[in-house]
Amino acid sequence: MDPLFTWLRAYLLSRTRGERGQAEVIVLLIIIFLLWLIVQGRRVVVQ
Repeated sequence: MDPLFTWLRAYLLSRTRGERGQAEVIVLLIIIFLLWLIVQGRRVVVQ
């Protein structure tokens, strides 16, 4: 896996153990996924 994704997964796991609910984590995952799609799209365009 990408080191960035490994770090993000560890960060999200630590956040889920906090006082906040699952909703924040879901929103973060959606944002990360969208950013990943944008990056992949740009890579395809560049190549």
